[in-house]
Amino acid sequence: MLRVLFYPLAFCLACYGLWEFLLSYQYKETNDKSKDWTVAQAKLIDRGDGIRPPGILGITPASFICVLISKPYVEYKYKVDGKKYTERQQLPPCLTFVRLAISKDIEQDVLPDVSEIKDVDLINVETGEVKANLGEVLEERLESYMPTVTIKYNPSDPQQSVTDPDKLKGTETLFWSGIWSIILAATAVGAMKFHEWVTKPTEIAFDPLARSSRSIKY
Repeated sequence: MLRVLFYPLAFCLACYGLWEFLLSYQYKETNDKSKDWTVAQAKLIDRGDGIRPPGILGITPASFICVLISKPYVEYKYKVDGKKYTERQQLPPCLTFVRLAISKDIEQDVLPDVSEIKDVDLINVETGEVKANLGEVLEERLESYMPTVTIKYNPSDPQQSVTDPDKLKGTETLFWSGIWSIILAATAVGAMKFHEWVTKPTEIAFDPLARSSRSIKY
């Protein structure tokens, strides 16, 4: 029974680890290409580690994977030649405990609280009516409260951009998720091999005169 569980689990973890390695290399390549891109300032909309808390029933077999895996993300908006762009970057699934260890070194930006926004001019003084562009007024006022982050965008394709420095620390997160996945896979195989060794029947177990003897090695 344990063989059926542990060996497929170890195989999946090893494959996942190799996948994370490849993704970390691709992520690093993208960041290396951005070294010659244009530097600009952007407004941070949201950032998080993408960790899903357990539901009201606590950690169940169904929600365990959601707690074990996280998807860090960062979202920001910026302007290039008067045109607005919104970018949301999200890492592939990575190990939560790895992400928590790495995110400690990331500078935490305080996002604005809508209730703190004050002095918004909603009324047109000339007509006494609510401004027609109320949505734009509120958006501009909210942006003034948003943290400013430095980004680099591709001059030939402004929609393509990255934060500078990397707010996600994607290369490190993916690389160490791969390392730990392979370590866990090797541990699972080692634990299974040890279990098979200690539970293997010895020669004395087949001796009719020694059936009462223990057949497990310690």
